[in-house]
Amino acid sequence: MCEVTTSGDAVIFTGPELERTMAYLIAKPLTERIEIEGEALRITPALPEVVGSLQALCKSDVSTLLLDIKESLLHLGWLVEGRKDVVRIRKSRRAGTSGFTSVEYEKSSRRMTVVTTQKCLANSLRRLGFEVVETKYLVEAAKQVSTLVEAIELEEAISQEVC
Repeated sequence: MCEVTTSGDAVIFTGPELERTMAYLIAKPLTERIEIEGEALRITPALPEVVGSLQALCKSDVSTLLLDIKESLLHLGWLVEGRKDVVRIRKSRRAGTSGFTSVEYEKSSRRMTVVTTQKCLANSLRRLGFEVVETKYLVEAAKQVSTLVEAIELEEAISQEVC
């Protein structure tokens, strides 16, 4: 069960992880800022269309919610595994002329791994809290990440890093 409340100029969304993930995906393109506060999302500003969408989300059934999350993540470039839940998400992209960066989040172990040919990302990954191992041609990094929302945000931060 989830709940939508307003507090000043912010919307506070609380609920289970799948609902929080979908709330994040709904609000991200429409709002200025989303803060993760434990089991809640603080979304600023409190736009009426965001509040309405989040309230409708709270009324949706789990199977519809799961399909919506999978569709939204696919639209953002993630490959999604899992039938009755999101078990693993993976995203790969080209890096430079012949390189790649691959990010994977395993929900059961709450572990995010990054493999890239961009050796210059090593320090950025350390700054983001990853344990980094550098080999001759690759950088491998891993980090415990507690939610899908945090994993999505981390991947976005990694994609913004420029070498």
